[in-house]
Amino acid sequence: MADLETMKGLMLRAQEAKEADRALDEAIMAAFYVRDRRYIGAHDYYTDERLDDDVWIDPRTDKFVTNQACRFTSEAEAVKRLIGFLPGGYQISTMTPDPTRGGLAGRAWAKINPWVGNDAGWRVGSRDCSAPTVALALTTAALMLHVAALIAQAEQEARSHGA
Repeated sequence: MADLETMKGLMLRAQEAKEADRALDEAIMAAFYVRDRRYIGAHDYYTDERLDDDVWIDPRTDKFVTNQACRFTSEAEAVKRLIGFLPGGYQISTMTPDPTRGGLAGRAWAKINPWVGNDAGWRVGSRDCSAPTVALALTTAALMLHVAALIAQAEQEARSHGA
């Protein structure tokens, strides 16, 4: 996973986004996954030679994930991949915007709430966010949690080294 400064930058970009952003999707994908050339089943039609393809690999398992960046900023379901990198279990709540109402009711809302702390004992707490779409709100909340987790991890490491 990316360092704290990179994650903060992605979080700020997601907070400022007004609509789906494929460049942001690519940057988020690069923060969590590794780009590599791998054989994923294609063969040359004429020579039957195995063909490699540019794909995204999960660094935790070294396995193929996808050949295109996930659409985090446009598909709420894709954000579950980001949440899967967090320790422990999480509950997700969302509210779609009501375009007939102004203010916060006219914006989407998402909250990601942890069930329990992780094995190391630190908790990152829940995060919620409003945005123009549910996917953007979920993406921002997930990135907020990752920033909080990186900060908590750094604080725990500092305490253990200082003790």
